Amino acid sequence: MSELIDNISSSAEAMTKKLVTLRRDLHMHPELRFGEKRTADIVAKRMEKLGLNVRTGVGETGVVAVLRGAKRGKCVALRADMDAIGIQDHKEVNYKSTVPKVTHACGHDAHVTVACGVAEVLAKMQKSIPGMVVFLFQPGEEIGLEGRSGAAAMIEAGALKRPSPEAVFGFHCWPGFKAGTVGVAEGPAMAGADSITFHVYGEGAHAGTPHLGRDAILAMSQCIVSLYHIIPRNLPPSENTTLHFGIVRGGISRAILADRVTAIGTLRTLNRQTRSLMKQRIGETISNICSAYDLGSEIKWTLGIPPVINNKDLTRLVRQASHDVLGKRRTIEVAHCPMTAEDFTLFIQDRPGFHLKLGVADAKTGRCHPLHHNRFDIDEKALPTGVKVLSLALLRYLGAE
Repeated sequence: MSELIDNISSSAEAMTKKLVTLRRDLHMHPELRFGEKRTADIVAKRMEKLGLNVRTGVGETGVVAVLRGAKRGKCVALRADMDAIGIQDHKEVNYKSTVPKVTHACGHDAHVTVACGVAEVLAKMQKSIPGMVVFLFQPGEEIGLEGRSGAAAMIEAGALKRPSPEAVFGFHCWPGFKAGTVGVAEGPAMAGADSITFHVYGEGAHAGTPHLGRDAILAMSQCIVSLYHIIPRNLPPSENTTLHFGIVRGGISRAILADRVTAIGTLRTLNRQTRSLMKQRIGETISNICSAYDLGSEIKWTLGIPPVINNKDLTRLVRQASHDVLGKRRTIEVAHCPMTAEDFTLFIQDRPGFHLKLGVADAKTGRCHPLHHNRFDIDEKALPTGVKVLSLALLRYLGAE
């Protein structure tokens, strides 16, 4: 083991208790998107204490902290999202969320904690680091129906300027892998996501005389069933694509035909060709079904976050860093791209990037609730693991070893 790897590992292990304390504090005080004021304040104070140059209010509640090495060199960034989710925490732990109907069910509390740990490790080595490391603490990753992205807000506010990173690293808690492991994938690492809202317009009538109206609910049900058949009948089984409608609204009474029904969903794809084909087929299906029922329709597409594509060279760099600091057995080659989406991809549209999967499953039970579950939690051994791999990857990118 090299001196650099030994220093990183010992530093990360030594701060385990501190990492756990921070993560549990953040978990107890979750904040929704663009409301991460307490979290941002904690982050800013920690970064200032380490001697980093700090900007706050970047994209409303975002924090940008810059560590300048003692030598000239490249510039690299590490991004961590800060926001929680609007669901009730049902775990029975002493660090359970204290905020009603808000919890860190996606692990962003751990993301902030690991990034703070990386900053502390690198700050101790500042005199030997060439170049700069930019820490991007991002608000609003959990994009709501209005489609506003925290990554986009930070970029618009100049988060990637003065200094401008040449590459950006990111990571996400992954309950599919045990704590103490990480997942590495070259190429697609997360899906692209589009939001679809469509309306079906009919004509109201009494339920006793349905022939006098045009039932929007009937047509909507036909639309959704038919839309779910598009993927298996238009794409090969090997093509990862998902379509889901999570909201359907319509009707005012059990005895009146609904004259308007709205459905809201998401399309997840991995490439432009599939995305284009799906949008065409979805539009045709809705239009044709509504026409057959003599109903009107309207479709609105929003958001359009592209897939996260891991750069080939950065993948090799992170894979080797994980091998060196964790071992090959704890470095998992991710075989299939998950269809979850991440606005991290906006940070890497004009530069190479890499997104790591940080294993957080409880190694004792071998299971962990999935992301966005109301009992989601992590095995906190994952915290120093993330600090080790990301610290070494950043330093090697800068050429510190």
